[in-house]
Amino acid sequence: MERLSGALTTAGDAIADTQTEKQAMLGLATLGIAVAAFGHETTRDITGVLNRAELLKESVEGLPAKTRKDAVAHLRTLNQAAERVADWGRFALERIGRSKRVRKEIYINIVIEDILHTFRHTLEKWGIDSSDVHLSKSLPSFRGFEMDIESILINFITNALEAMRFTPRDRRKVHIATNYLGVENAIRIRFADSGKGIAESDAERVFSPLVSTKVDERGEPIGTGMGLTIVKDIVEAYGGEIKVKGRGKLGGAEFDVILPLTTDAGDNDNE
Repeated sequence: MERLSGALTTAGDAIADTQTEKQAMLGLATLGIAVAAFGHETTRDITGVLNRAELLKESVEGLPAKTRKDAVAHLRTLNQAAERVADWGRFALERIGRSKRVRKEIYINIVIEDILHTFRHTLEKWGIDSSDVHLSKSLPSFRGFEMDIESILINFITNALEAMRFTPRDRRKVHIATNYLGVENAIRIRFADSGKGIAESDAERVFSPLVSTKVDERGEPIGTGMGLTIVKDIVEAYGGEIKVKGRGKLGGAEFDVILPLTTDAGDNDNE
């Protein structure tokens, strides 16, 4: 009887965990819809801000030297802030495009360059050096969903931003590399950052649903705990694997994503 009771309790806990994970995924999906709507709403407003800032620049030229210097500095800050918001608006709209949701031949190097370009203003604001990028020129194309590859990279980058929150600005750096693994007939994507890294005891747990190692300035846990779970699910859907080092080449976390080229993953698409 005790064994049956224990089994029922375990099954009940598993169902509760699954339900919690489902609710978290639904919440994130809803948030994604809201972000896309935000992109639509802000694009026109931000364009107006940038246009008026350009008009103000002409007016500033007639101000006294000291006042002009301060005004130019304020306008530069205004432009930079508006451009970052514009980037996020475009980012939200571009990520949901129909072409992203159709299985096709993808050039992963191009996807990486596009994501880095999208995040350039944010990376600059955080003082993060993203120049350590080594993309193999002989990388073959990969058949899959562009949105999947973007999701992997976006999760790595946003995690890196949080991981380097307390890293001195002159040491903030990310490394991205791609190469073809001939024996495995697979593509490898390597991502590393110079953040706080991952404790050895957490190295495997970070892929579990609702587990987050992120903390705020007060040491309080933050984050959804779903980002790396989504990454792992995507990679495994293609028959691949993801490996993590708590302390990689830059001192922070380092991830290797292995995506085999001979796979039928994603055949249940909408083509």
